[in-house]
Amino acid sequence: MKLNPLSSRVMTGTIMLVALVLLPFCGAAIADTESQQEVQPTETEGSERPIHPVMVEILALMDTQKAQLAELHTSLAETEDIDEIIRLHREIEKVKVLTEVEMFRVQLRHAEQIGNTDGADLLRQSIDSIVLRLEKEEEYRAELENSQR
Repeated sequence: MKLNPLSSRVMTGTIMLVALVLLPFCGAAIADTESQQEVQPTETEGSERPIHPVMVEILALMDTQKAQLAELHTSLAETEDIDEIIRLHREIEKVKVLTEVEMFRVQLRHAEQIGNTDGADLLRQSIDSIVLRLEKEEEYRAELENSQR
């Protein structure tokens, strides 16, 4: 499967931000301080090791995305109208990007809970940047449609 450059960059950013936020949990245990709450990993079915609650939320988002994409791909396979094909492709891209934004928001909440201000700031900037880009794209498409009428 070939990813478009935007999806590839967003996915890479998500992976890096997940690593950034979860990094404190990977090595030695974190000292219990007032600014950091202890997070208990969650047992999952068929899992040998507990999964961090942040990953549980992210996996749930990915499952939702998978269902949405399956529905869109089904619609795509059933249509031959070029305008509908373009609309569905844009909707697929939007679902992917919005899922990435929601993943960042999950990580942001966690970073704020544990007092990781640097990670939280980075996540906020990423979210704001992606949302601003989406808004500008929608404005541009609306202007383009209006000018073609």
